[in-house]
Amino acid sequence: MTIKNAHGGSLNGQFSYILVQWLQCNDHKIIAICEAVKNAYEYMYGSKYQYPGDNFRLRVDKTGWFIMDCPGGRCGIYPTQNTMFKLSQNSGYDFTSHNVDNPMQQLSILAGLAALHDQVRATYYAIK
Repeated sequence: MTIKNAHGGSLNGQFSYILVQWLQCNDHKIIAICEAVKNAYEYMYGSKYQYPGDNFRLRVDKTGWFIMDCPGGRCGIYPTQNTMFKLSQNSGYDFTSHNVDNPMQQLSILAGLAALHDQVRATYYAIK
């Protein structure tokens, strides 16, 4: 259940090893993912939107470390503390959220995760 309160829209999940491998090679495709987060947020917030565009950030490094932020006090999803160990074991990793305090933030991040899914799926279906 999502509530409008501190951490009321918390998210946790796992990125598979296949997804991590995709992130390692496709960091240039994250622009579409960031746009999905921004578009979802702006659509829900409407004319009240006041945050500068740089409040929407996505970062991927060469190890597949994935960070996604949207407006709010450092609101976003981040790898959990055990991630570096798991990446060294050629494994996927867990992610968690920080300061996802309302449904709008949660839905925006979910839109970004859905866009990530679509990008990965399109890559693997294009290969087959």
